[in-house]
Amino acid sequence: MKSARPLFSKALFYKNLQRFWPVLAAYIICVLLFSYGMANSIPHDIVFDQDFFRQFVYGGSELLVVIVTLASIVAAAAVFSFIHNSRATAMINALPFDRKTVFFSNYLSGLFMIIIPLVIFFFCLLGIGLSYGVLQIVPLLLWLFLFTVLTLLLYSVAVFVGLLTGNIIAHLAFYFIANFLLIGTEVLVKGYLGRFLYGFNSNSGYIFEIATPIVYASNQVYQFYKGNVQWGVWIAYLLAALLLTGLAYYMYRHRKMENAGDVIAIHRLNPVFKYGVTFCSSLAFGSILLDIFNWEDFFAGAIVLFLLAGMVGYFVAEMLMQKTFRVWQTYKGFVVYAVILVLVSISVYNDWYGYACRIPDVDQVEAVAFAPSGSNYFNARLLKADRSQVYMDHMINMPDSLAITYGTPLSLERNSLYDSYSYPVMENFSPEEMKSLWAITPGIYSSDAGIETVYNLHRYMVDNIDNVRDAYRQYLQDRWDRSDEIRYYDLSFVYRLDSGKLQYYTFPVILPLYPEDELDQQILSNLAAIAGSQEQRSKMAEAVDIEAENIHYLDVNFHVNRYVRLQKEMAKAGVTGDSLPTIEVIEKPLEIKPEDRGAFLQAVQADYRDMSGYEIFEAEYLSCADVDMRVEYPHLPSYNRFRERNYHFYLSPYNRHVFDFLQDRGYLEAETVEFIKESTGK
Repeated sequence: MKSARPLFSKALFYKNLQRFWPVLAAYIICVLLFSYGMANSIPHDIVFDQDFFRQFVYGGSELLVVIVTLASIVAAAAVFSFIHNSRATAMINALPFDRKTVFFSNYLSGLFMIIIPLVIFFFCLLGIGLSYGVLQIVPLLLWLFLFTVLTLLLYSVAVFVGLLTGNIIAHLAFYFIANFLLIGTEVLVKGYLGRFLYGFNSNSGYIFEIATPIVYASNQVYQFYKGNVQWGVWIAYLLAALLLTGLAYYMYRHRKMENAGDVIAIHRLNPVFKYGVTFCSSLAFGSILLDIFNWEDFFAGAIVLFLLAGMVGYFVAEMLMQKTFRVWQTYKGFVVYAVILVLVSISVYNDWYGYACRIPDVDQVEAVAFAPSGSNYFNARLLKADRSQVYMDHMINMPDSLAITYGTPLSLERNSLYDSYSYPVMENFSPEEMKSLWAITPGIYSSDAGIETVYNLHRYMVDNIDNVRDAYRQYLQDRWDRSDEIRYYDLSFVYRLDSGKLQYYTFPVILPLYPEDELDQQILSNLAAIAGSQEQRSKMAEAVDIEAENIHYLDVNFHVNRYVRLQKEMAKAGVTGDSLPTIEVIEKPLEIKPEDRGAFLQAVQADYRDMSGYEIFEAEYLSCADVDMRVEYPHLPSYNRFRERNYHFYLSPYNRHVFDFLQDRGYLEAETVEFIKESTGK
């Protein structure tokens, strides 16, 4: 009766430790130095707060992710280095062990070399916590679990990709490619679609970030610190590590020794490797060539560059697989790829799929954030404030309820590391809190009339999408000859539906400054209607409805550089003496006197009330000055983070009441006001 083969061999295990002890030693030294640096960073006179240790443990986690990533591939490449050499493979297989014993002995020895340093680091952190009397064992155990799972997953990836290849250099390269393959491909595809698919929006985040453990773990450090861990993700990571280990064992059992040295050891995967390299080469290097030649508005030329980059990748992959430069006879495969790429590119360029024609049902829209310049990031986050973090520091007129809830410190003891209070994180708002933010934020439309005004523009774009797309591409080709006559817009729509889901839409548009075409006029008319809507006007006016006695300072900063340039141009043209405007009066900020601040803000409100929709829309692009002010809200406690707030807005020549005020109160002369308006093109 045959005896069962052991799953694990101590001899092989200890032999690997004897051969590759420098890997283990280097990792241990690294974590010891890391822990020493962390301990040494603690000030001697620090007063510890309740969250110090949690913050301390996770403070260096981003760097630790990088260390674990590197250690995993070094250990895996070391213990499985024999599979890349036919002689070493033959010697291993000649030992009195079956492949199962060889695989798991090597696998566990490599895993041991990267888990032990992590455990040592754990005890270092434990010792630091005990020595300072700040130990929190639950956050520390959570830290150990997360990094153990991450280590196991990255090490399993390293072993798995190593068995796909018979070349040590390819092993190292494939490891990093595998870790970033999905998110990297997503970036390349989004870049490709952004160039060719009109209206493509890539602001909805990365779908495959969660499938890229290195990126996900690095980005989630802040969530780990707060104890917010998506357990489902980490359980999935653990299961993925076990699955990859099983697949690696299966491949090792069926691996042919003679394939050692081949770039792809499993020859049935050769087509996957070849066309994967071709595809990624097309998108990555094709985009680089496109930027070099600046052919973004030349579709046929862009396709040629993408094909050229893909051809290089195709034949390089063939050379690596066949180990020869004589691979030109395999051109037929690239011809098929080229035909497919051309057809797909044409379909994307002409939007055969109706991507730009998508539009939500207006009856399902709860609110919409709109920005003509594409800068819709903060408002888009406010639309999902019930499930994400938001930023309110720029909100001068936030409701007192929010200022108290999120501005009151968690503890009246100052944070020992930063000598400041610890405040609640502004995230996961209640529906009422979220809607109260919408009600004061310009650019967010939640009233029926406001939503309808924005929706009308979107509907017009969709109904005339062919003409809009063709006009945009034509303006792109003519932009060098008409750069002084046109203006770029990136119309951004972000809808929040009743279900809570967000939908993103983007339309790049180029319009003449003085449009004559009906299409351009209609788009501009809709933009003016949105800017001049009652909801937008009232929000802008309410933002500056402030008690004058609470204002610490209110300064007007003119765009001096523009005026200096204009003054020099006028001097060169022969304008001299009294007819040459001076800018000394606006070189420094105009400090509005305390007794004039209330009247100044009333003038601003009057402008928001009296300007036409077109003037409000144009004001953003004809800005001639910035207004900065700091306001104190004395009814809030001194420790409230929102007791003092800064606010910033701009002025344009359309602020007639403001300039009349500045002139009447003696801040500006009539000639200076006229000079400012002329310099902005008004």
